[in-house]
Amino acid sequence: MIDQNLEFEEEMTVQEIANVVLGQPEVEDNEGVDKISEPIVTSTEAINGLENALKYIQQKDLEVDSQIIKNILKLKREISYRSTQEARQCRIDEFMSQQ
Repeated sequence: MIDQNLEFEEEMTVQEIANVVLGQPEVEDNEGVDKISEPIVTSTEAINGLENALKYIQQKDLEVDSQIIKNILKLKREISYRSTQEARQCRIDEFMSQQ
């Protein structure tokens, strides 16, 4: 009877219940909906992953469409290009003034 008389201010969503059961951390966004934070993948890790995929294909002698290989190489080049574009270059005097 006590449980029937209790009033709850907010109900838990299915995702919130799953997070509690699984013991996963929760991150709140602007709307108050809980989300699980995803790890950030660096460009180096992404490039290494693509290189490992290509090595695996070669080692296992898998019959993969050549267009897929071309797309993997194109993606690798694009990630490399964007990471160099995002890199910030500074002068030595700017670097020394930050120390």
